[in-house]
Amino acid sequence: MLRASGLSRAKRAKKRRRPPGSRVGKTLLVLFNLGFYEKGNAIERKVITVSDIREVLHAEIFSGEDRVNAPVTAGTASDLMSDMLTGQNSGVVLMTGLCNVQTIRTAVIADVAAVVLVRAKRPTREMILQARGHGLALLSTPFTMFTACGRLFSKGLRGVELKAPD
Repeated sequence: MLRASGLSRAKRAKKRRRPPGSRVGKTLLVLFNLGFYEKGNAIERKVITVSDIREVLHAEIFSGEDRVNAPVTAGTASDLMSDMLTGQNSGVVLMTGLCNVQTIRTAVIADVAAVVLVRAKRPTREMILQARGHGLALLSTPFTMFTACGRLFSKGLRGVELKAPD
């Protein structure tokens, strides 16, 4: 059936298709070249250290100065400490805006490598003492959680998932 424009539905759909080399195609090519999409959707992991995290996030360290060379295998971000207990978080860095001693207790149970407080939050004295007592690296960054995660991702640190969602 012809519409007022004089084109059938099939011809209008064909006309709307993006040509090869369009903006979408170029964007995907850039993402592939940056390594965001790996063969088979597997995510290549890069292990970094607490010292690398401190540098990338311009972070101040409050505890765990002796652990700056500790490897960090992945990153996670949460303000809900119950979420930290549901997955495999051993050896990861936790970014959170929650600034109380419960954060440290949960991090110890989850066996995380380091805790980073975002938005320039300052840990309480009790948090620092608990972190030192358990040998946990405790840092604070001026960046938001979103920006902190993005900066670490750009340096090769990946999330705790083993495969990107299809």
